[in-house]
Amino acid sequence: MVRGRLDLTVLNPDPNRVVRIRMVEARLLGVNGNVCEFSGPGTIRVRTPEGWREFQGRVSARVVDNRPPIGEGEQVNPGDNLDV
Repeated sequence: MVRGRLDLTVLNPDPNRVVRIRMVEARLLGVNGNVCEFSGPGTIRVRTPEGWREFQGRVSARVVDNRPPIGEGEQVNPGDNLDV
């Protein structure tokens, strides 16, 4: 069983332009080394000067953990990558 959700708000320099991506239930999950991919039904909401627009569909996310394995290399966390 896969459990989890994604709620991501992207702010823009233009306060009239905001994007919110929500996946309320992850249904597929795959892990390969330091890469995790998950997906499920979701919505994207876009705020424009005219108001909010909402689109239903499928959200897919791919996360890459960029830390070196424990005991290898530097212990500085270079940050992770998130593609949605």
